[in-house]
Amino acid sequence: MLKKSKITYLFFCVLIISTIGCNKENRDGISTTTATVVQVKYACGPACDAFSFIIRTPANELFTPIDLPQDFRTNNLPVKIRYKNTGKLPIRYAAPGYELIEIVQISR
Repeated sequence: MLKKSKITYLFFCVLIISTIGCNKENRDGISTTTATVVQVKYACGPACDAFSFIIRTPANELFTPIDLPQDFRTNNLPVKIRYKNTGKLPIRYAAPGYELIEIVQISR
Protein backbone atom coordinates (compact mmCIF):
# COMPACT_ATOMS: atom_id res chain seq x y z
CA MET A 1 0.00 0.00 0.00
CA LEU A 2 2.82 2.40 0.86
CA LYS A 3 4.46 1.73 -2.49
CA LYS A 4 1.31 2.76 -4.42
CA SER A 5 1.03 6.04 -2.53
CA LYS A 6 4.68 6.88 -3.27
CA ILE A 7 4.13 6.19 -6.97
CA THR A 8 0.96 8.29 -6.97
CA TYR A 9 2.78 11.13 -5.16
CA LEU A 10 5.66 10.97 -7.65
CA PHE A 11 3.21 10.99 -10.58
CA PHE A 12 1.48 14.13 -9.31
CA CYS A 13 4.81 15.87 -8.67
CA VAL A 14 5.90 15.19 -12.25
CA LEU A 15 2.51 16.35 -13.54
CA ILE A 16 2.68 19.63 -11.60
CA ILE A 17 6.26 20.33 -12.66
CA SER A 18 5.50 19.70 -16.33
CA THR A 19 2.39 21.89 -16.16
CA ILE A 20 4.39 24.76 -14.71
CA GLY A 21 7.15 24.24 -17.29
CA CYS A 22 4.71 24.42 -20.22
CA ASN A 23 3.42 27.90 -19.39
CA LYS A 24 3.14 30.03 -22.53
CA GLU A 25 4.68 33.09 -20.89
CA ASN A 26 8.37 32.95 -20.10
CA ARG A 27 10.04 34.78 -17.25
CA ASP A 28 11.26 37.45 -19.67
CA GLY A 29 7.65 38.46 -20.41
CA ILE A 30 7.57 36.95 -23.90
CA SER A 31 4.41 35.02 -24.80
CA THR A 32 3.96 32.50 -27.60
CA THR A 33 0.65 31.66 -29.26
CA THR A 34 -1.08 30.95 -32.53
CA ALA A 35 -3.09 33.91 -33.74
CA THR A 36 -4.79 35.55 -36.71
CA VAL A 37 -3.82 38.84 -38.31
CA VAL A 38 -7.04 40.78 -38.89
CA GLN A 39 -7.62 44.01 -40.79
CA VAL A 40 -9.91 46.41 -38.92
CA LYS A 41 -11.45 49.80 -39.58
CA TYR A 42 -11.13 52.38 -36.80
CA ALA A 43 -11.86 56.05 -36.22
CA CYS A 44 -8.74 58.15 -36.86
CA GLY A 45 -10.50 61.40 -36.03
CA PRO A 46 -13.96 63.00 -35.77
CA ALA A 47 -14.61 62.63 -39.51
CA CYS A 48 -12.01 60.07 -40.52
CA ASP A 49 -11.81 56.29 -40.85
CA ALA A 50 -8.63 54.29 -41.29
CA PHE A 51 -7.58 50.65 -41.61
CA SER A 52 -5.02 48.83 -39.50
CA PHE A 53 -3.95 45.28 -38.70
CA ILE A 54 -4.41 43.73 -35.27
CA ILE A 55 -3.58 40.36 -33.75
CA ARG A 56 -6.44 38.14 -32.50
CA THR A 57 -5.55 35.17 -30.29
CA PRO A 58 -7.65 31.99 -29.93
CA ALA A 59 -8.90 33.41 -26.59
CA ASN A 60 -10.22 36.45 -28.54
CA GLU A 61 -7.61 38.77 -27.06
CA LEU A 62 -6.94 41.69 -29.40
CA PHE A 63 -3.59 43.46 -29.69
CA THR A 64 -2.14 46.24 -31.84
CA PRO A 65 1.32 45.21 -33.07
CA ILE A 66 3.89 48.00 -33.07
CA ASP A 67 6.08 46.39 -35.72
CA LEU A 68 4.05 44.00 -37.91
CA PRO A 69 6.20 43.14 -40.94
CA GLN A 70 4.76 44.11 -44.34
CA ASP A 71 4.69 40.44 -45.48
CA PHE A 72 2.20 39.63 -42.71
CA ARG A 73 -0.29 42.43 -43.40
CA THR A 74 -2.95 40.14 -44.84
CA ASN A 75 -6.51 39.85 -43.53
CA ASN A 76 -7.32 36.55 -41.74
CA LEU A 77 -3.73 35.31 -41.97
CA PRO A 78 -3.03 32.53 -39.42
CA VAL A 79 0.35 32.99 -37.72
CA LYS A 80 2.48 31.77 -34.85
CA ILE A 81 3.72 34.70 -32.84
CA ARG A 82 6.11 35.45 -29.99
CA TYR A 83 5.40 38.84 -28.49
CA LYS A 84 6.01 41.06 -25.51
CA ASN A 85 3.20 43.02 -23.86
CA THR A 86 3.95 46.71 -23.41
CA GLY A 87 1.04 47.48 -21.08
CA LYS A 88 0.41 50.61 -23.16
CA LEU A 89 -2.47 51.72 -25.37
CA PRO A 90 -1.97 53.67 -28.61
CA ILE A 91 -2.44 57.42 -28.75
CA ARG A 92 -6.08 58.32 -29.48
CA TYR A 93 -6.90 58.12 -33.20
CA ALA A 94 -3.42 56.74 -34.04
CA ALA A 95 -4.48 53.06 -34.08
CA PRO A 96 -7.24 50.76 -32.82
CA GLY A 97 -7.55 51.00 -29.03
CA TYR A 98 -6.02 47.64 -28.15
CA GLU A 99 -2.89 47.06 -26.09
CA LEU A 100 0.35 47.59 -28.00
CA ILE A 101 2.65 44.58 -28.35
CA GLU A 102 6.20 44.22 -29.62
CA ILE A 103 6.64 41.32 -32.02
CA VAL A 104 9.69 39.21 -31.17
CA GLN A 105 9.09 36.56 -33.86
CA ILE A 106 6.30 35.81 -36.31
CA SER A 107 5.84 32.99 -38.82
CA ARG A 108 3.13 31.49 -40.98
